[in-house]
Amino acid sequence: EREGAGGGTGVKVRKLTVKGESLDADIAGTRRSAGSDVTLRAGLDDLGRLIPGLPGPVSAAGRLMQQSEGWRATLTVEAPGGARAELDALVPLNARARARLDLSVSEPAGGPISTLLRLPNRPALTLRVTGDGTLRDFAGNLGLATGGTDRVSGTLRLQTGDDGEERKSTPLN
Repeated sequence: EREGAGGGTGVKVRKLTVKGESLDADIAGTRRSAGSDVTLRAGLDDLGRLIPGLPGPVSAAGRLMQQSEGWRATLTVEAPGGARAELDALVPLNARARARLDLSVSEPAGGPISTLLRLPNRPALTLRVTGDGTLRDFAGNLGLATGGTDRVSGTLRLQTGDDGEERKSTPLN
């Protein structure tokens, strides 16, 4: 639906719903000259249809917002076995602005990730990735723990030189 005078220009999506035998999703949002705001909610009644061995429901809810410094995305996913992932990211509108990333994934012992990875005794798992920087020079921290014990930690740096050549470094402990 197009908005008229006084409401800004752009397209307004009130609600889009997709329903199937196993998928239920809603997307709703607005687009104005001052920015956009889109929300998402989706659910799948049986993840095992996509990933054999992981039966049970999975759901996702998130939001995409246009802000003055760029696009901000938030997303929460809940999967079978108590697995949960959360993402909060800012993608800048230009290469000189700062990007941000905050990702966490966790599950209790016996969860789907440790099961898929065939980790001995299927321990609880926690993964955390955080970082910020420009798209030409981005630095982040990585941490992975299983069974409450830190297993991997370190930094990740992605750089693009003036020649356009990508440079990566990943010192891990």
